[in-house]
Amino acid sequence: MKTIFASLLFLIGCLPVATFSQSPVAGKGDFHIDLDAGKFYGDESRSMIEIYYSVRTSMLAHTEQGGAYTGGASIRLQVWKDSSMLSTKTISVPFSFTDTAKLASGQMLVGIEQIALVPGEYRLRVRGWDQLDSTRIDTFTMPLHVASFAGDKEMFSDIELASSVAQSSDTTSIFYKNTLAVVPNASMLYGPGLPFVYYYYEVYN
Repeated sequence: MKTIFASLLFLIGCLPVATFSQSPVAGKGDFHIDLDAGKFYGDESRSMIEIYYSVRTSMLAHTEQGGAYTGGASIRLQVWKDSSMLSTKTISVPFSFTDTAKLASGQMLVGIEQIALVPGEYRLRVRGWDQLDSTRIDTFTMPLHVASFAGDKEMFSDIELASSVAQSSDTTSIFYKNTLAVVPNASMLYGPGLPFVYYYYEVYN
């Protein structure tokens, strides 16, 4: 019996050890959310507010398991009118790479949220945090002046600064607008890595 038990222990010791997630690797530099907003025609009574956001992957903590590097950020958007909160939404912005070069290069995670609002003055409260390190947060408030696009007067939308604009037929993409794929540049910064200033706007009536 002792021989059988010893043999079983030997076999168990030879089995592959399961790989468990290790402690998160800290993000680089300060944690912050890049955010911009644009106002467009919605319908006769409301304007469509587009909120553009981006997060750099290199500033996010990540874990490695099975050759995949994963992490993410969460962003909470709240629209306020005077002392009343009109809407709130929390967005998850995850990433998963098998190539560490994408982490080192600081690839941007980019997205758009849309909110329909009647013309008026609002405030947008933003809170972002690292999903793997809740001590890393970014909070700020920005004013939202929502203009009316109704009527027969010629009007322009806001100008959306973009990192790229290209012809597209993918109407399911969040970046699709009028036969174009418009990828926003929420940081509004251009330079050696992004030398061309792309932009998009609409003209009404």
